[in-house]
Amino acid sequence: ASKCKLPLSEYLRKLGLGKAVELCEIENKKINNYHFEEQYNENKISFDYNIVSLNLPTDHTEEIIFVNIIPFSFNIFFAFMQGGKQMKIFVVNAGSSSLKYQLFDMENEAVLAKGNCEKIGNETSFIGGSANGEKFETPVFMANHTEAFQQVKKALTEGASKVIDDLSEISAVGHRVVQGGALFKESTLVTDEVIKGIESLCDLAPLHNPAHIQGIRACVDVFGENVPQVVVFDNAFHSTMPAEAYMFPIPYEYYEKYAIRRYGFHGTSHRFVSARCAEV
Repeated sequence: ASKCKLPLSEYLRKLGLGKAVELCEIENKKINNYHFEEQYNENKISFDYNIVSLNLPTDHTEEIIFVNIIPFSFNIFFAFMQGGKQMKIFVVNAGSSSLKYQLFDMENEAVLAKGNCEKIGNETSFIGGSANGEKFETPVFMANHTEAFQQVKKALTEGASKVIDDLSEISAVGHRVVQGGALFKESTLVTDEVIKGIESLCDLAPLHNPAHIQGIRACVDVFGENVPQVVVFDNAFHSTMPAEAYMFPIPYEYYEKYAIRRYGFHGTSHRFVSARCAEV
């Protein structure tokens, strides 16, 4: 880890999600290693630290950032740490002709801004939302999702709706995806292979998955490849259903040929509700 020279996005992909990893800080040619375990209580994440200092074997050391993604309700809350500071997280829900978004400050889980690009591809398209306690709505033609993201960028960084100076303040992006089929059973970092996997499931969600792919690719175009992006699947919560629960009483060949089965949806909401009920 101390000799890591990978781009951050590649390094995070190699870390995996939901696992205890190592957070390092570089101070005066020493590595401070923070070994910890995750603990959850009332939808909050905390860490049990065991701090050890080691000599730095090389001058070519990069700070390592730990990320853990926790989907709750309809939104995605990231516990993100870098030098002890909380991060700003951008959450996206792309539809076939719409783009809903929210920007969170994870220091206090506050919503800094939220909005929606509507009627994308139509001459009557517009962007509307709220920021700084004020609502706004602006008619503007958006031919595709990339142009919609450009309008979101403008809304976040300019005028009365401005809440950040630059998109570089956003540390990660989360995308809600309706159909993960049997391929995806948990939230995952976006890679070319993941996008291909989502694309392969378009027949199971023809009105949703193609739009999600457009949103993910458009987001990469605007934010760049080095900003970590995560997909959270609507049906992942239900992936532990046994075969007797998800199979329909129809010819088995329909399942073999067309993957027709019960998948379950709105899993992020179910996960929040079930966790809350367990606490109560």
